[in-house]
Amino acid sequence: MKRTLPIAFALAITAGSPVTAQFTVPDAAFVTRLSMIVPSAMTGNVLDIADPSVMTLNYMDLTGAGIYDLDGIQYFIGLQSLACGGNYLTTMPALPDAIQMLMCEGNDLVSFTSLPASLTHLQCHENQLTSLPPLPPTLVHLTCYGNLLTSLSALPNSITDIACSDNALTGLPTLPTSLERLLCRNNPLIGTLPALPSALFELSCDNCGLTALPNLPAGLLLLYCDDNSIAALPTLPPVLLQMNCDGNDLMALPVLPATLEILHCSQNQITALPALPTSLRYLVCHSNLLAGLPALPDVLYTLECENNPIGVLPTLPDSLRILYAANNDLVSLPALPDSLTTLYCFNNQLTSVPALPSALSLLNCNQNLIVELPALPSGLQYLLCGTNPIDCLPVLPNSLISVVCSGTNVTCLPNVPV
Repeated sequence: MKRTLPIAFALAITAGSPVTAQFTVPDAAFVTRLSMIVPSAMTGNVLDIADPSVMTLNYMDLTGAGIYDLDGIQYFIGLQSLACGGNYLTTMPALPDAIQMLMCEGNDLVSFTSLPASLTHLQCHENQLTSLPPLPPTLVHLTCYGNLLTSLSALPNSITDIACSDNALTGLPTLPTSLERLLCRNNPLIGTLPALPSALFELSCDNCGLTALPNLPAGLLLLYCDDNSIAALPTLPPVLLQMNCDGNDLMALPVLPATLEILHCSQNQITALPALPTSLRYLVCHSNLLAGLPALPDVLYTLECENNPIGVLPTLPDSLRILYAANNDLVSLPALPDSLTTLYCFNNQLTSVPALPSALSLLNCNQNLIVELPALPSGLQYLLCGTNPIDCLPVLPNSLISVVCSGTNVTCLPNVPV
């Protein structure tokens, strides 16, 4: 009986020559890239799969090559790292078992045939995946955000990093004890987080439909839980550096750890803040129900407390650079530190503004009761003083880029900046 080989794969036999295994690569763009990577193995669109360059190649970069079909990749048996992001792949063929790193982000993938048994890094974000195959027991890093996943496969005990944000996940599997980073934001159907492993140092669970957080690991450094419906936070870890809890239903915050440097707690219903740690550098607490502020740390760099009925600001630290104190029912401002560069104090009941620091580059004091401005610093670039009963402006520095004084009684300009 006469036997024939498949069109794509043939054994070329000539008298006195060894057997040569060949494969016809179907994708023209893949052919073009292979002709540059393994030129000795390519004859037109035919790949010599026995060529040493094919068998020993350990890294292949096909990023942005316009490839639709990777058929032929299975013959690169020594391949350990494959970068094929930014193409037009809809499916991933069976891959060589030696591959440890697979970067296939930014394609149109809807499925994988399987994953290599030795895979440690998988980057498959920004595709159209609705599910993942079983994850190999060696996997350490999984990046699968920006897909259509409704669930994740069982997670191997080796995994340390998961980035599964911006999917349609309805829950998360049990988290292994090895996990250090979990980024699952923008999955509003998750509803409840599983128990968090003790190794976790970063948790990002913004917009996950949460009403509560589980107990937080003692070693957690970074916590992002914005845009949920959380009414109360658990005890905070003693080493926490940053917490973002904007857009929840919080009425109070727990005791803040002494290590905290960044706190975002805006758009809640908080009526009072706890004592602020001396390490705090950024405090963003706008749009709450705060009737006052506690003493501010000496190292504070930014204070954004607008849209709160604060009434009176505490003493401002010498370190402060940026102050947003708009719509705060203020009738006066405390002394402004020399380091201040940006001041927003519009929509209050101020009748005057204290001496302005020389570093100030922006002043917005619109919608107050100010009748006279103090001397303007020589480096000021933006002045907004509209809707105030001001009759005359002070000398304008040459550094000014913009002056807005509409809705005032200004009838004279002492000078025009040049």
